[in-house]
Amino acid sequence: MTNSLSNQLKETCEGLAKGQKLILTNISTSNMFLPPLEEVMNQVGFKWSLYIMLQHLVSITGIKLGISDTSIRNLSGTGVGKNTQSKLINFFSKISCHIPKLSLSSSTISDVSNGARYAEWRQMIKGFNSKNHLDLELLINFLEKRCEQENLLYQGAREMQGLQTLRSDVDKASWVYKFWFEHTKLNKEDIHSLKKYAKERVNRKPSIGDLKTLSIPALKMQLDFYFEMMAHFEVGLINYYRTYYPSPEESKRHDLLETGFFIDLLPKVLTHESTRNELVLSAPFESFLNNLRYKLNPKAYKEGNEISWYELAKHIPLVNKKSESSATSTQRTKTELLNDWRKGASYPRRDVVKKFLVNILGFESRGIEEIAMIAIALNKMVDKHLNELFKSLPGISAIEIGEIIEETYDNYKMYWQDCKITHLKKG
Repeated sequence: MTNSLSNQLKETCEGLAKGQKLILTNISTSNMFLPPLEEVMNQVGFKWSLYIMLQHLVSITGIKLGISDTSIRNLSGTGVGKNTQSKLINFFSKISCHIPKLSLSSSTISDVSNGARYAEWRQMIKGFNSKNHLDLELLINFLEKRCEQENLLYQGAREMQGLQTLRSDVDKASWVYKFWFEHTKLNKEDIHSLKKYAKERVNRKPSIGDLKTLSIPALKMQLDFYFEMMAHFEVGLINYYRTYYPSPEESKRHDLLETGFFIDLLPKVLTHESTRNELVLSAPFESFLNNLRYKLNPKAYKEGNEISWYELAKHIPLVNKKSESSATSTQRTKTELLNDWRKGASYPRRDVVKKFLVNILGFESRGIEEIAMIAIALNKMVDKHLNELFKSLPGISAIEIGEIIEETYDNYKMYWQDCKITHLKKG
C-alpha cells in the first residue's frame, strides 16, 4: 500500500474518531457497468459481504487481521473504535504487497468512494484458483477486462475533471454514454435516446411517452453486464466440456448447451384467448425446470423420454423430513414446493438446488447448477424490472409492459452469438 493511501486512511479514521465510530458500509451505487460484487454474488446464491471479503483476504495472504469477528461485523453495523481502526489500517498496509492487482493507490480509494467497483472484483479474481475452475476461465477473462475498462473510465473522469472539461451534468452524461457506446453492445439509437433524455430533462419533465421510449435502452444498460457474464459463462462451459468430456454420451449434453441454453430461459409474453388482456410472462426458472424434464435428465438425453412434473418433484430434497408421516404426504409437499418454484412464490437455496440436481442426474454438475442459479437470478430480475416499469409507466397496458421486457431480454441472443463466434472452440 502506498504511503499516501496509508496517510489518507489514517487521517480519515482520526477524523471520524473524534466523537464518532468508523462504519464501513457497502456503498450504494447506480454503477451498472460493473455492479457491486456483493450484489452479483448474492443474486446467484453465494453469500458475500464485508466480513466474508476480509476473511477471504486473510485466507489468501496468510496475514492475521487481529480483529475479532464481532468487530468485523460491527464495521458495517454499529461501528468500531480507534484501536480496531488502527489494526485495520495496519492490516491493509501489510497485505498490499501480496495483492498487486488491487492497485491500492489514493486514486483507487477515490474511485471507490465515487462508486467504482473494480478494486473489489480484482480482489475476488486474484484469490480465484483458475486451475480448479477451468470451466469459468472465459468468464474470469471477461471480468478482468471489465475491471480494466472501469478503471480507465474513472481515470478518464479524473483527467477530464482536472481539465474542467465536464462543466455540466449534461456534459458528464454525454461523456459517460460515449464510453458505454465504445465498450458495450448498446447501439447508436440507444445512446442517442439516453443522451437526448439527459439533455431535455434539464428544461422539462419527461412525458410517459418519453419514458416508454427510454425504458428499453435504460433496461439494456442494466442488463449489459449480466448478459455478457451469462454469454461468457455459457461459451466457457461448452469449451470445457468439449476439451475434458469428449465422450459420445457427454456430447449429447453439449449439443443441448450449444444451441444457447439461456435463450430457452428468456421471458416471453404468453397470450391465449382466455388471457388476452392479462399479462402472462414465461418465468426463467420454470423454463429451466421444464428443460430438466425434456432435455437434461438422463431419460431425456439417453432415451429421448421426458419426465412429468410429478416425477420431477420426487427428486426435491426436503429439509424437514420428520414432519412427514407418509410417502403420500411427502410427495404432496414436494409437488406443492415445485409449484411454488414454478410460480416464483419461493426459490430453493443453492444447497437444495445442488442436491435436487444430483438426485435427477445421478452426479454433481457444477455447470448445470450454475445455470439453475442464474435462472433463479433472472426470475428475480424480471420481477424487479416489471415492478419498476409498472411504477414508472402508469397508464401503459400490462401487455405493453410485458412486450418491453420480452424485447429487452431478447437482446441476450446478440451477446450469445457474438461470444460464440469470438470464443467458441471448434469441436
